Amino acid sequence: MSTKNKKMRGPFGVVDIGATKLACLILQSGVDGKLQLLGQAVHAADGVRNGEISDLNSFSTALGKAVESAEQNAGAEIKTIHIVSAFGEQMLQHDTHEIQLLDQAISKRDIARLRQKYQASQSDEFRFVLQSIEYDFILDDQISVESPLGMFARQIGVNYAELSIQRTSWMSMLSAAHINHLEIGQMHHSAAMSALACLTDDMRNAGTLMIDFGGGSTSIAIYDKGYLQLAGTVKMGGNHITRDIAKIFGITLQEAERAKALDGSALPSLAEIPLPSAAGFPLKGDNFVSSNLAQAMQTTPHTSLSAEQFQLLPSIIISRLDEIMELVELKISAAKMGPISQYHIAITGGGSQLTGLSEYLSEKYTKSIFLRGPEGLNGLDGQISGGSFAAAMGMTGFVTLPEDNREDVTHTPPHGPSTSKFRLLGKFGKWLETHL
Repeated sequence: MSTKNKKMRGPFGVVDIGATKLACLILQSGVDGKLQLLGQAVHAADGVRNGEISDLNSFSTALGKAVESAEQNAGAEIKTIHIVSAFGEQMLQHDTHEIQLLDQAISKRDIARLRQKYQASQSDEFRFVLQSIEYDFILDDQISVESPLGMFARQIGVNYAELSIQRTSWMSMLSAAHINHLEIGQMHHSAAMSALACLTDDMRNAGTLMIDFGGGSTSIAIYDKGYLQLAGTVKMGGNHITRDIAKIFGITLQEAERAKALDGSALPSLAEIPLPSAAGFPLKGDNFVSSNLAQAMQTTPHTSLSAEQFQLLPSIIISRLDEIMELVELKISAAKMGPISQYHIAITGGGSQLTGLSEYLSEKYTKSIFLRGPEGLNGLDGQISGGSFAAAMGMTGFVTLPEDNREDVTHTPPHGPSTSKFRLLGKFGKWLETHL
């Protein structure tokens, strides 16, 4: 069911499970240590409703087709997939565990005993632990240290966080993989992996809220002091905006999606610009364009919307965006992470390409908004880049160790996937590389 964090020597697969699509990437580490994209495929997310698996047979078929198409494209077969998704009401919970010592030098055995203690506490029958992220050690309930080995204390504790998922959602994903003769390796949260792919070290240290706007949901992650502090999902995304447009205008979902993409905007000022009346092309030469015509070209719908519908479109979009951001704020408040205004804000995901979204958020929170995309991956099919693949590309870095000779040591939750790579453990990960 789980795999150990071994250096990736052969091709491996990453599957991004969204509410509307399944994206499978097959990659391999090159001799220079850089990742090479061998193949990819995208398939409709059949059997998914409201951000959860609703039909296991349909979902497993869609998963199998996505992986098979990517394998054919790559000319390689894979046995294990690493999953990134916002499904299953994933949440990050923080805790601290301590053990007593005999005022002696701290050894590797003491650290192992401390880790075993909090592993034993993972007993929620309704949730499954995906990742355990250890932050720092606390000596005698006072001193925070990075590397306690060899130090003296009467008590040692560790601050850590656990990312968990609803057990029913995990079992459904596991069943779908097994039906296709696949094993699940790592699994992580969409926004957390998008942040890993898109944010700089400085942004993760300074405190940044990453918002990944998807089709059926909006996932969020907060990084602060270099560590993942919050991961959550709001079950509302770009598809809800499309449905609003379709219902209000009485058009099909396909027409509504086209109108949102071509004419949609989160800029309220566009709705206030009166549409000029249609005019004939001025008879002053083929290259002449009057200022009135230029303005008309900028404000005339690209789709079959009427003038009234075109002007109403930003209001529909902004109303739903207000609702999404209200839910995001409630999620952050419930986690006691303070007001959203105290963080830098970065956006990514397919929905982040909506015209005027960054300007809307900038005006709402009176701060600059970063529109972030991951670095591209080069492969046989050209380059993959853009916010739509941010989570998947973050996951590729998460499951791949640096190309060096350091011993690969990881911490694995009981009966579950192995934990985060050294780079996500921050300072504690550096200590692990040196001492274990």
